[in-house]
Amino acid sequence: LFGQERGVRKKSQQELAEELDIDQKTISRIENGRFKPKPGTFRKLKEYLGLDREIVSTRLVVDDWELLEEERQIAGQGQYRNIEKGKALYLHLKSKLSLDYRENRQYVQFQDAFFAKEEGEISAQEAIDKCWEAFAVTRGDLGQEQIDRVVLSRMEATIINYIALRYDELERREEAIALLEKVKVGYENSRVDTKYHYVGVSLVYEHLCDAYERCGYLDKALEMCEVAIRYELLCKKGCTLGFLVDQKAFVLAKIFNDQESEKRSCRQAYQLHKLMKMERLMISLQKAYKKI
Repeated sequence: LFGQERGVRKKSQQELAEELDIDQKTISRIENGRFKPKPGTFRKLKEYLGLDREIVSTRLVVDDWELLEEERQIAGQGQYRNIEKGKALYLHLKSKLSLDYRENRQYVQFQDAFFAKEEGEISAQEAIDKCWEAFAVTRGDLGQEQIDRVVLSRMEATIINYIALRYDELERREEAIALLEKVKVGYENSRVDTKYHYVGVSLVYEHLCDAYERCGYLDKALEMCEVAIRYELLCKKGCTLGFLVDQKAFVLAKIFNDQESEKRSCRQAYQLHKLMKMERLMISLQKAYKKI
C-alpha cells in the first residue's frame, strides 16, 4: 500500500527517504513486506501519505509476513477451484496461527466451513449457518439488517459474499441481492475512500452485476457493470475487469439483441483475461464466443 501511494504521488523511494529522513533501503524493505517498520517510521509514512490506520489491516494477525503470502495463495487456489491443494496449504497455515486473536479465529471458522462445503461434508444451508457464526466472531450480535451501518473488513466481506453465493445456490437470489446491497451501502458511506477497501468492494460489485442479471434486473445490472468498471479503473486494478466487460456485453445483448457488440466485448474481455493470466476464464469465453 505504501508503494502504491508513493507511486500515485510520483515520488521515488530516494525522494521519499530524503524528505522523511528515512534510509532508502528501509523504505524498500517495508514496501516489499520484508521489514516491520518501527512505530515512529510507520507514523511518518502514514501521515506523509495521508493514510488512515484501518486501511493497512489484513485478514490475519501474524508476526511472520510469509504467513500472509500463504493466505493469499490459499485464496487463489479457492478462486481457481484447486480445492485439494488449497486445503493442504490451509491446514499448514492453520497450524501456525495464534487463535488468541479474533481475526484469526474468524478466518479459521470460515475456512473450515468453506472446505467442508466444497468437499460435500455439509449442505449449503449448513455452510450459511457456520459462516454467520464466523461473522459474529468480530461483529457479535450485529444482524443482517444493520450491515449497511458499518464498514466491513476484508475477511468479513469475504464471508458475506460467500453467504450470498450460497443463497444463489439455493435460488434465494433476492436475499443475496439484499445482503450485498447493504454491504455496498456500508462501504460507500465510509469516510475512507472505497479504493482502500478494494478486496471487499470489488467482490460485492462483481457479485451484484451477476445477481441482477440473473434476476432479470437488466437496467440495474448494466448500471452496476458501469460502476464496477469505473471502480476497477480508478483503483488501477484489473482483477475483475475482464469479467465485468464480458458481463456488460451479455446484458447489452439481452437488452438490445446486438450480437456484434457482444462479440466485440467478448474479444476485449478475452484479451483482459489473457493479460491477467486467467486461462480458465479464457477457455470459458472461447466457448461463449462460438455460441454467439
